[in-house]
Amino acid sequence: MNQISGGLVADPARPRVLVVGHASGAHLFGGERSLLQLLELFGDIGFDVVVALPPSENGEYLSAVIDRCTELCLTAIPPRLPHQSVDEQVVATFASIITRHGVVAVHANTIVPREPLIAARRCGVAAVVHAREIPAHDPELSQWLQAAAGDLVASVLAEADYVVANSLATSRAYPLPGRVAIVPNFVDIHEFDRVDAHDARAGSDAAPRVALIGSTTEKKGVREFVDLAVLLATLTDARFVIVGPDSPLTQQLQAEGLPPNLHLAGYAHTPAAALRQADIVVNLSHCEESFGRSLMEAMAAGLPTVAFARGALVELVAEGETGWLVPPDDLSLLAHRVLQLCRDPQLRSRMGAAGRRAMAQRFTRQHAAAALRVAYHAILPGEQARRQAASDIVVRLPMANRSHHLHQFFVGNRASFAHVSAAAPDRALWGGAASAPPPTSEVVARDVDDEVGAGACRAAADHGHLA
Repeated sequence: MNQISGGLVADPARPRVLVVGHASGAHLFGGERSLLQLLELFGDIGFDVVVALPPSENGEYLSAVIDRCTELCLTAIPPRLPHQSVDEQVVATFASIITRHGVVAVHANTIVPREPLIAARRCGVAAVVHAREIPAHDPELSQWLQAAAGDLVASVLAEADYVVANSLATSRAYPLPGRVAIVPNFVDIHEFDRVDAHDARAGSDAAPRVALIGSTTEKKGVREFVDLAVLLATLTDARFVIVGPDSPLTQQLQAEGLPPNLHLAGYAHTPAAALRQADIVVNLSHCEESFGRSLMEAMAAGLPTVAFARGALVELVAEGETGWLVPPDDLSLLAHRVLQLCRDPQLRSRMGAAGRRAMAQRFTRQHAAAALRVAYHAILPGEQARRQAASDIVVRLPMANRSHHLHQFFVGNRASFAHVSAAAPDRALWGGAASAPPPTSEVVARDVDDEVGAGACRAAADHGHLA
């Protein structure tokens, strides 16, 4: 195991979670970006993070992970193979990481890792799976992990104390009543400010560009995108662009001959770079998408979208407002909707603007952090109680103000300063008889929002004004 110090300094007062990722190739896609976002969210809600990844030669990705954690452990992480024996050596390695760092939970960033969750169970810490797959509609996943979809789901449920899903559609694939939470991906629309230029495009005579963005595999609908370009070749001057890395499939398509209106643009290093090559973004996946990051980013960039109505895409795209949803595999209707957008730049502008507003309202970092915080309150109720007690402000009041503090009340000139609940008078502070009035009483201030609120509590206590 190779241990690399992270860019963040560990804080003994913060709980620590071990996030387990999956193998990364030469290029970053949605899975890798989702892990980086998760690390940021844990920091937002007050956790230190140790990360475990399989060895990788993708230096850009490793550097980004290191910047967001206190330590990175590069170690073997075999994929989940339900019908094969557990690798006890890997379990032992993860048990040592859990013990050495004192982690309170192991958070697998996909359903693929298995041994880290088993180690968590044996060490008595929470085993959490962040599900980003819908096995029932992903035959390639079943083929890779050598198990039927039902067996994969059963394996996950047997080893997870809690499931965090990235969408409602994903959550429905893992029936674990009372122990499933939804924490969506998030997007910063300001990363796409340069892409959002609809007014300029609406008045432009340039041919619109229809783009398919992401990994170039069969299940992403690459062949269907080629068929779409052929269908619309004589009906519009639109250009069709595949933004994704070279792959065996793209090489095969080139050998077969691509239509003249279709261009292979290659891999784009950032989502913004990919979207600068598009005016309309489509998603033609065969499998049910568990989220649909490329469409979220397209809408954040102010671009209209067209997609098959599968999986979580119906949660992202507002039909007729931010784009179009068509029945799965209905290429004819899909072509009709794309043609509508190609011929109407004002429609592209309206839908794109609506999508950008929707993403700014629904998929912010703040919303995702709040969802993760709620999930971990349920996953680690004891940890929440400990952190609550650590943040309490206990003040002793002189009885001169003659308040027995029998009811909950607020402190300061803002109700959000601190919520204060009364405790019984502490007679041990003065040692008097039970019938005698104690000179002081204790109250506890909880949920103090900020240092201003904390200061207000202490100042009020000093002057006997907590009444």
